[in-house]
Amino acid sequence: MNTIYKLVFFWAIIFITFACKKTTSTEGSGNNLFTETLDSVLQNEPVLLSFDNGNSTNMITWTTTPQKGVHISQAGSYATLDFDSSGTYTVVASCNNKQATYKVNVLHKTYNDNSNSFGVTASKVVGANLNETIVFSVHNVSTNAITWTTSGNAGLVTISSDKLSASISFISGSTGIVTVSDSTHSQSRTIWLNNPASNTTIDTVPFMFGDKLNITPSVITDSLGKRLVFTTSTTYQYQGNTDQILSLSTNTANAYRLSFGGVVMAAVPLANVLTATTVNSFQNIPAGTYPFTVDYANQTFIGTITVISSGVFTFNWTSNNYVSIYPLTVQ
Repeated sequence: MNTIYKLVFFWAIIFITFACKKTTSTEGSGNNLFTETLDSVLQNEPVLLSFDNGNSTNMITWTTTPQKGVHISQAGSYATLDFDSSGTYTVVASCNNKQATYKVNVLHKTYNDNSNSFGVTASKVVGANLNETIVFSVHNVSTNAITWTTSGNAGLVTISSDKLSASISFISGSTGIVTVSDSTHSQSRTIWLNNPASNTTIDTVPFMFGDKLNITPSVITDSLGKRLVFTTSTTYQYQGNTDQILSLSTNTANAYRLSFGGVVMAAVPLANVLTATTVNSFQNIPAGTYPFTVDYANQTFIGTITVISSGVFTFNWTSNNYVSIYPLTVQ
């Protein structure tokens, strides 16, 4: 297996991100700049919201009604929230006598509940403390050959005798990753950690709620042969011109995979703000047709790459609202 990690400020993290839901927006009155409705949010699903108050130096205050069972992790002009229970919540971001209001409708269904599909759940994904034990469970495995691996500085790791669950803590860092495989399927979950010793100039956050990734393939020929390169950018802008997407590229048995896990952004908004980016590549793909998978927004999207001997790469990719690939043929 050839695994290439994209190190972005800390180290690469993979796949957890956050499904785009239907949203509606209405203009507010007085000091309420807007009211937006987010439908079909799941219990414990991380939701990244933002509020541009026009002054990057002042702290934004985030409040919820009701307050019970809501977890808030703030980063710059953003806040990640997750909700323990179903219901309707009002989230207000306020600063400088201005505010924004979000109406969040949480379904009676748990995030990462994959019904009859292979899936992994975590007891907490946002705002975990260092050394806090997080319980992970795997569902609908195809074989008993289950393996658990961690990325980041894991502390206690206790795996059940049937390997269907694990208790894991992290002793340092801003994020930690747990990956579960059953020889046929593989999924990863990222945990965002409260770490007072982390770099204060940058924040690690999930993708903005409703963001879409734009992947541009190209081909570079060098002394090692032909390299298929993927330049990926977010649709939304975050906090600065150096913001980076956290990503991972893997090649296992000629099956090619890109996984995207969030953004490392400036802690304080900068004057020059661009979309977040990352670059991944695969070297010397032989002629043939191969599975091509993209992990994003807690979903797995599958297409193919066809390579002909002259070095032309063609993607068979179904258009969707989460990941765009263009052009579909490069050489």
